[in-house]
Amino acid sequence: MSEELSLQTKDVLKKKLVSLQGSSAMTSWANREPQTWMASAKHIMEPSCSVNEFLAKNKMKRNAYFDLKRDLLKDDDCKQVRAAWGDEIASMQFQGFDTARLSQEKYSEEVALGNVKIDAKELFMQTKSLMGLGDLHAKLTGNNVQIHRVEHVGQQDYDDKRDEIKARIAKARAASVEGVIDLD
Repeated sequence: MSEELSLQTKDVLKKKLVSLQGSSAMTSWANREPQTWMASAKHIMEPSCSVNEFLAKNKMKRNAYFDLKRDLLKDDDCKQVRAAWGDEIASMQFQGFDTARLSQEKYSEEVALGNVKIDAKELFMQTKSLMGLGDLHAKLTGNNVQIHRVEHVGQQDYDDKRDEIKARIAKARAASVEGVIDLD
């Protein structure tokens, strides 16, 4: 990853730590264990291993880690740094796409020449690879977002909708009687 971005991350975290030390009680985590606070914050912003590994290595409590994560995720300066890290990762992904295309092209040529036998295992691996690309595409385009819309309707709205549905049913029954549609 970018060394410049890593330094920017450290600067933002130092500023946040100093701010917390000035505004928190002396018993706060930022005042009691600033090195641990900083290591945790750096791991949250630039994860180098899994959370479980980090917690075990630093003998930390899970609640403290996730409390800090919650605080950092809502901080405006940290949001800007996370966005910059996102751009860095996107750049790496685009490079990986080019490599994957080249690899897929060579693989397809070998299949066309008959040098690769397509069996169930091979087909499964190809399918999983395509599913992964589909998932990644959905995440990048926002197609994986579900929106739940809640509409609060009053009694009058409810009555109007009920009357509209009853009118549709009556119209359909009338058409049925005339022989246009058979509902029964």
